[in-house]
Amino acid sequence: MRYSYWLLRYVPDTLRGEMVNVGVLVGRDGGDWALRRVSSFRRAGRLGGDASRVRPWLEWLEREIDSYQRPALPMFRDERFEAFTSARVHRLQSRLNNAIQISEPTSVEGESAAETADFLYQFLVSEASVPSRSMTRRRLVTQLREQYDLVALSDVGRTLETRPQASAGLQRGRFDFAVVNEDVTQLSQVWSFDLADTEKLEQDIHAWSFLVTRLRDSGGVLGAKPGLFERRISPEVPISAVYQTPAGRRQQQSQMDVFFAAREAWTSLDVNLVPSSELDRVAHDALLPA
Repeated sequence: MRYSYWLLRYVPDTLRGEMVNVGVLVGRDGGDWALRRVSSFRRAGRLGGDASRVRPWLEWLEREIDSYQRPALPMFRDERFEAFTSARVHRLQSRLNNAIQISEPTSVEGESAAETADFLYQFLVSEASVPSRSMTRRRLVTQLREQYDLVALSDVGRTLETRPQASAGLQRGRFDFAVVNEDVTQLSQVWSFDLADTEKLEQDIHAWSFLVTRLRDSGGVLGAKPGLFERRISPEVPISAVYQTPAGRRQQQSQMDVFFAAREAWTSLDVNLVPSSELDRVAHDALLPA
C-alpha cells in the first residue's frame, strides 16, 4: 500500500539552519495514519534552546490522529472535528517555520501506517544515547502513568487503578497499573534489569510470572479484598511488561541472563514486551476495543 511520510524536525535557530528529527508522520488520504516521536528530547536539546517546548505540539498531534483513527459517535463529535488528510498536513507545514517544522512528503510502501512509521523511525529518528546512570523503575512507572493520563482513558469509560492486587486462586500479586471498564481490560508492569541484586530480581520475576500463569490458566479477580469491589480478569486479558535492559559498561552477563529468561517466559505467556523507549504504546493499546 502506498503511503506518504513527513519528518517532524526541531529547529532551535532558523538562522543557523541546524535541525534534528523528533518524529515521523505516516498516512494516506482516506486511510490510516500514525505518528512515532521521541520520548526524550536530550539529543535535540544539544542543538540549543529548550527542545522540550515542542512536546505539547507533538502531544496535540498525537491526540488529533487518535481522534481521527477512533472517531466519536456523530452525536458526541466535536463540531471542530476535522479529518486527517495530506492537505491538512500541508496547512500545518506552511504555518510551522520556527522551533518545529515539517518536511516535504515522501512516498513509501507499507502494510499499515503504524508498521511503516515504526520501520522509518528506526532509520530516520534517533533517540538520545543511554545516559551513564540508567533510568530507574520508579521514573519509568511515572512516565507510564503520564502516558495513561495523556490518552484520557476516562473519555472512553475506562478508569486507571494504581498498584492493584490481582488474585488467581490462592495466588496474589500486584501490578503497576490496571485499566478497568467493569471488568479488567489491561494489566501492565514495569521492569528494570539494570540492578545489582539479580538474585532478588529473578525471584520477583518468578513470582510475577507464576501469577500471570495462573491468570492465563483460569483468570482471576482484581480487588483489595475478596468479594469487595472485585473486577473479573479474563484469561485473555492483555498484559504488558515494559522493560529496560542495562547498556554499555553497566551491562553484566548475569543481568542479561535474567532478562533473556524473563523474555522467554513472558513470550510463552502471551505478555506484550515493550522496551522502555516505546512505553507510550501501552497506554494507546488501552484504548483498543475491549
